[in-house]
Amino acid sequence: MLVIGSDGDHCPESTYAAAKEVGAEIASRGAVLVTGGLGGVMEAACRGAKEKGGM
Repeated sequence: MLVIGSDGDHCPESTYAAAKEVGAEIASRGAVLVTGGLGGVMEAACRGAKEKGGM
C-alpha cells in the first residue's frame, strides 16, 4: 500500500500520529508499505509499520 503526504516541515502532530496508525494497520494486515521516503507523513507511516514488524 502506498502512503504519500506532507514532509516533516509541514506535518502537524495530529497528522503524524494518524499516519503512524495507518502504517501500523497496514503492517498488521500483512500488507507491504511503500512511501516516498521523506519525513512527516511518510516517516510516521514507516515508523508505525516497523513497530508492528511490517515492511
